[in-house]
Amino acid sequence: MGTKTIMSLEPTLLWEYFSVICQIPHVTGDEEQLAKHIESFAKDLNLEVLRDEVNNIVIKKPATPGLEDCKTVILQAHLDMVGEKSARSSHNFQQDPIEMVCDGDWVRANETTLGADNGIGVAAAMAILASTDIEHGPLEVLFTTDEEQNYTGAYAVKAGMLSGEIMLNLDIEDDELLIIGSAGGVNTLIEFPHTTIKPSENTRAYQILVDGLKGGHSGVDIHAGLGNANKILAQILWQATNRFDMALSLIDGGNMFTAIPRTAFANVVVSDARHAEFLHYCITVAKEFQNEFVETDPELTITVNAIAMPETIFDPELQYNMLAAIVGCPNGVISVSEEIPGLVESSSNLACIKTGSEIDIITSQRSSVDSWRDAAKKMVASVFRLAGGKVTHEHSYPGWTPNPSSKTVQLIGNVYERLFDSKITVTAIHAGLECGLFLQEYPHLDIVSFGPTIKDPHSPNERVSISSVAKFWQLLVAVLADIPRK
Repeated sequence: MGTKTIMSLEPTLLWEYFSVICQIPHVTGDEEQLAKHIESFAKDLNLEVLRDEVNNIVIKKPATPGLEDCKTVILQAHLDMVGEKSARSSHNFQQDPIEMVCDGDWVRANETTLGADNGIGVAAAMAILASTDIEHGPLEVLFTTDEEQNYTGAYAVKAGMLSGEIMLNLDIEDDELLIIGSAGGVNTLIEFPHTTIKPSENTRAYQILVDGLKGGHSGVDIHAGLGNANKILAQILWQATNRFDMALSLIDGGNMFTAIPRTAFANVVVSDARHAEFLHYCITVAKEFQNEFVETDPELTITVNAIAMPETIFDPELQYNMLAAIVGCPNGVISVSEEIPGLVESSSNLACIKTGSEIDIITSQRSSVDSWRDAAKKMVASVFRLAGGKVTHEHSYPGWTPNPSSKTVQLIGNVYERLFDSKITVTAIHAGLECGLFLQEYPHLDIVSFGPTIKDPHSPNERVSISSVAKFWQLLVAVLADIPRK
């Protein structure tokens, strides 16, 4: 582990603001404290600021002298972060600060997500607003809320809130990429009635736990072949149901629809007569899955432990139909782009399964083509409807169609080559960004997206490259100085 401290990193002002952000709870749905802090920050700088009813923030900063006639630039980032932690962590995202650690060229958190997605973008914009020695034309800064879940903030950005002509979205996780397009998406929600019966006599209860998977971002990492804890668990339960007449009393896995689930567990009941055979099966199938994911998820564990007998178990027909549907549910890459080599075009993520008064399942579908997004959601809906599930769709958002002839793309490409003596890669991504929604209200906007290198977002392994943050900052400052006149 390195000897660096956060406050010794460059650029100093950016890291100072990121450190402050990490002290304030701001997981999705809990952004108000951070929004209030930034509102006060802007007022202290005597800048014009608006905080709306969903805690979006708009801050306006006049141009430095001599650049008043440059095009107005909008810097955009989102306030919320995904809250994921390891099984060992007792972190409370509603009250505990993120504990940052310098580790070589990386800043990570202690057993939790870091929030570099998109806290580094927020900190960079704050540093630009607070600076007195950076040249720029008229600036507007837009901080949105709920980007990681429902795009509530982006949907609330209405005509008249902004006047800029160029938007620099600061929500990308590779410092060698300039993004000009992103996928749209939709959530498909499934509900099964939680019908139960009493367990039979002469039975034993166990908990099966799938843990140790890497998880990751359901857009950025969907191509990597990572294990999905819900799918692995469902396959184990499906085989056990058919082989041992196993009964299910509870199933739970995943927390966020934007995250590939890292852990899942189920409470089950098997007969005394077959419990030894069942335990042997679990050991065998655990080794099979560990071998299957040895390259992508080498820390995968599947454990079985005895528990107290539950009062009820799932109705057998419910259990059979539900598990069959989960096993059959499309998950992972569905199609790849023919226009952009290596780009995932469409995918689906089996994100969450929760047992309560009903059994709730959350899936998400993404595509750079809206018709393929809708086709993917219909695939998932069809499987679960055949199994008797109630299916609804929500939070559909459009893709961001690339504009390769963008003048801002050309500008940033030229600045990047001048600074770093190499060409930046211009491409689109499979992750969702808010840009498509902004274009619905502001179709004239020329939008591009760039940022530092962040690895394993939406997982406790999230980390940001220190050197890439310095590079990102250098590029951002230089681009602002080169914005053309109106």
